[in-house]
Amino acid sequence: MINETAPASWKNDNRYVKVASVNDAKIVNFQISGANSLGEHSAVKTDSPFGPTKYMSKYGNDGPLVAHDLMGSVYHLKGQVVANTMEYWTYVGGISGNENINIGSNYTYSVQAASGVTYSWTSVNNRFSIVSGNGTHLVNISPTQSGTDILRLTITGTSGQSKIQYFPIVIAPACLDGTYTSSTQTNAPLNTVNAVSAGQIITDILCPSASSIQWTHTSGSAPYWIWNNNNVLIQMPSSGNISFKVDAKTANGQTITTRNITFYNFGSFKIFPNPTSGLVNIDINPKLAFDAEIISLEAPSLKTYIRMEGESTFDISHLPNGEYWLKIYHEGKVINEQRIILKK
Repeated sequence: MINETAPASWKNDNRYVKVASVNDAKIVNFQISGANSLGEHSAVKTDSPFGPTKYMSKYGNDGPLVAHDLMGSVYHLKGQVVANTMEYWTYVGGISGNENINIGSNYTYSVQAASGVTYSWTSVNNRFSIVSGNGTHLVNISPTQSGTDILRLTITGTSGQSKIQYFPIVIAPACLDGTYTSSTQTNAPLNTVNAVSAGQIITDILCPSASSIQWTHTSGSAPYWIWNNNNVLIQMPSSGNISFKVDAKTANGQTITTRNITFYNFGSFKIFPNPTSGLVNIDINPKLAFDAEIISLEAPSLKTYIRMEGESTFDISHLPNGEYWLKIYHEGKVINEQRIILKK
C-alpha cells in the first residue's frame, strides 16, 4: 500500500511511471479537498469483491480501507471531495537478472510488463549487445567484452514521462580476451583484425584457466617484442602490418584455445597513377577484403562500388572523364579517402 504520509516519494522512484489512461493505471493519485482535507491521496488497483470497484485506498493515517470507483468516491469522513487533479500511474518494478556473467552465453533481464509503457534497453559501455527483446519488458543480451558495464532501461509512459533504471553488470574475461593501447586508443578491445595508428602498440591478453600464453609470429614485418608470455609490444610503421597465432596452454603444454590476431595501419595508402586513364592501383594488403566507393565530384549521384579481395587494381574507364572522390572501407569503416582524376 502506498505510504500516505510521504505521497511524493514513490513518484520519484524510477520503478513508477505516469501514464495517460485509467485503463493502463495500477495507481491513481489525486487531491482531496474539503473541510478536513488531507491533501494528496493514492489508491492502488486490486482485485476487489465490490463489483466495478477497481481501487483500494487508505484515507488518512487512521481511517479504514475504503472501496471506491474513480468518478464518485464516498468516504467515511464528511465533507471531503475529490478535486479534479487525477493522475494515472503504473509500476514496472526493478530490473532482475544476473549481476555476474560470462562471454559466450546469453542472459535475460526483465521488469514487470505494463500496458501504456514502452521499454528501451541499452549498454552504457558497449560491452554487450542486445540480442532480442528491445522494446519489451524482457531483454536478452550477449556479452562481447570483459569488464564492467551497465544495463540501462528507459521506461516511457503514454503521458510522455520517462524514468531510467541502471543495472551494473560484471563480465568475466573469456580465454584470450584482451585489450591494446596505442597513441590514439587506451584499452581498446582486442579484435581478430585491429586497425591501429602508427607508433607503439601494447597488448594485454589473458586466460584465467591457462598456465601460459604463447605468441607465434605468422606474417608481417612490423618490429615486435614479447614479454611475460601475455603481452606483445609492436612498433607499427605507417602502412605496416603484423599477425600472430596466440595459444593458451595448460601446465602440461596442452592447448586450451587459439586465436589469430592481426594489426594493420592504413595511414598512407599509395594510389597510382593519378591522373589515370582507367586503371587504378592501390598498395593495400591483399590478405584483407576492402570495399571502394567512387563518387563523382561533378555529379555526386554518380557512384561506383567495387569489392577488392586479393587484388589491388580496378578499372574505372567506363566512367566519364572528371574528378572523383575515392573512399576505401574495411569492415564498414572508412580507412582512406583521396581525390583522383580520370582522363582518358
